[in-house]
Amino acid sequence: YKKSRQAAVLEERNRLAREIHDNLAQGLTALILQLEIIDRLLIKNPERIPEELERSKAQARKNLQEARRSVWDLRAGADEPATLPESIKTEISKLSLFSNVKIHFDFLGSYFDILYEANTHIFRIFQESMNNVFQHAQAKNAWITLEFFEDTIQLTVKDDGIGLASYQPKPLDSQKGFGLMGMQERARILQANLTIASPGDKGMILMLTVPAVNWKKK
Repeated sequence: YKKSRQAAVLEERNRLAREIHDNLAQGLTALILQLEIIDRLLIKNPERIPEELERSKAQARKNLQEARRSVWDLRAGADEPATLPESIKTEISKLSLFSNVKIHFDFLGSYFDILYEANTHIFRIFQESMNNVFQHAQAKNAWITLEFFEDTIQLTVKDDGIGLASYQPKPLDSQKGFGLMGMQERARILQANLTIASPGDKGMILMLTVPAVNWKKK
């Protein structure tokens, strides 16, 4: 079990390193492009500079927030993990400090210990889904439900935002943004079913169903 956990920790750190590189590189590239726009406006349209500067500052703040979140994730991964419900509750408390989105959390069923790898992947999918809620959904409320059944573990994340179609025009398999491919990769490792939809084109529902038999601690 110790060897398996060490391998899972190393794999998770490598995965986080790739995500950090991709996210920060994308954010910094956008910031550089924004500054290049300002450079051109110095001569052509100086009256637009204040507006573009505000956009640049917003992009820089977003990159800083992403960097802090990445460091938090790396530090958290170094410790003995809490149970999945505890990890989600702690993350919700942290998220509530800097967001106006009201987060509602319910835990249903009877908890049982699961392997470190499953605990980590389900938690990261939850984190990424909340990142989408905060950055793209323009939601006022988010509802998280974690259910432990005898044969499955189910995570549901819902929001009352603008709907998936408004910020994800491409099919899920071809969409590279918003961390969706990362969530898909984690779902495949878990041998889980992941669905993301917008009923009535408003709000979003993410549902992850994990076969518990594969991940119960023996």
